[in-house]
Amino acid sequence: MKIQDLDVKDLIAAITGLHGITLQIHQEFKPIFVTEEYAHFYGYDSAQAFLDQGSIWAQIPDDVKDLARARYHQVIEQGYADPITVKTRRSDGEEVWLLVQDQRLRYLDGYCVMSVLVNIDDEVQLRERYEAAALEAERARNELEQLQTLMIEQEKQTAVQHLLRGVSHQINTPLGNIRTSASIIGTQVRELLGALQAGTLRQSQLADNLNTIQQAAVLSDRCVDQADRLIRNVKYMVADEDETDQSVSALARLLKDSVSLFLSDAEFDDVKLQVAIDEAVLTEANPNVWMQIMSVLTENALVHGFTEPDQTNRQIELRLTWEGDSAVLTFADNGVGIPTALRDRVFEPFTSSKIGRYSGVGLALVHSLVTRRLNGTIRVVDSPSAQGTALEMRLPFPVVRM
Repeated sequence: MKIQDLDVKDLIAAITGLHGITLQIHQEFKPIFVTEEYAHFYGYDSAQAFLDQGSIWAQIPDDVKDLARARYHQVIEQGYADPITVKTRRSDGEEVWLLVQDQRLRYLDGYCVMSVLVNIDDEVQLRERYEAAALEAERARNELEQLQTLMIEQEKQTAVQHLLRGVSHQINTPLGNIRTSASIIGTQVRELLGALQAGTLRQSQLADNLNTIQQAAVLSDRCVDQADRLIRNVKYMVADEDETDQSVSALARLLKDSVSLFLSDAEFDDVKLQVAIDEAVLTEANPNVWMQIMSVLTENALVHGFTEPDQTNRQIELRLTWEGDSAVLTFADNGVGIPTALRDRVFEPFTSSKIGRYSGVGLALVHSLVTRRLNGTIRVVDSPSAQGTALEMRLPFPVVRM
């Protein structure tokens, strides 16, 4: 880059009388010309007072004097030097940041250096405040993420507690039937052994006893399957997401079992569950993910939707339709619905109509599971029953498939 050398006399004539310029011209750090602003910056009453008494070298901080000397010779040799920022001290003792731009000028039979100083202290302070604010924002974001993670875990634990309460109620039926079946089988076997030992066993008695034993065994086997399904659902619910493998499951049964566990509670045993999902529909998603989604949605419906004590005909509906290669799963209840003020931000963390009693992170968890684990979308839509809440999940093939 070629710099056109200017004559000092012409330049001084051009800038004399201008205000707002902090500028000095020196040769070997001996002042030739300074503006009034430059003199005032360093505590002199006038530019002439600085020229009479001041020293450019004295204004340069000790820790950058070597740099200043090297820079002076660079400007004399090359005609210019790239702008630099330096920290200096004003006459009142305040430290400020300056942007220094140097250029070579013709002076007598040689050269001198013109330095233009621009006060950038406000910009530097603003940048420092911005960087400090950015660090504070990052710290706050990390703390918020940790808090959200903690509250989501608490939300999961609450759902698990409701789930276990439902399981403890539901599992009594199959266990009771298994005990009854075992007792019947034991009684029939003892009767057969007694008749056999007494020599009174008849073919008709043998047939009747064996038929009774077979019926009890069938009932016991069915109850074992029911108990196994309940226990498996609990396992899916409490397991970490990565602890259960991707598997193919019947979607209707998986969702129905997940919701039914909550409806076994005496407070909600009147809530009807309607499932409009073809039994042939399968899902390749992790069952644990579906269990967590259904548990949060069901608990939301029971706790936030069915709040009217005199409401009758309470119901939850699960419906699956198809649009192209996507499955559209709708979870709906006929409760009081989501307040209008919350509808647009219902999937944001800490959003709840009862934020003092509930964390408000349940639907945020559902949104994360649907979008990240199922690669789908979820939104609030108008309820098919014209009241209550409806959530629509769009899921890609083959997460849900026929």
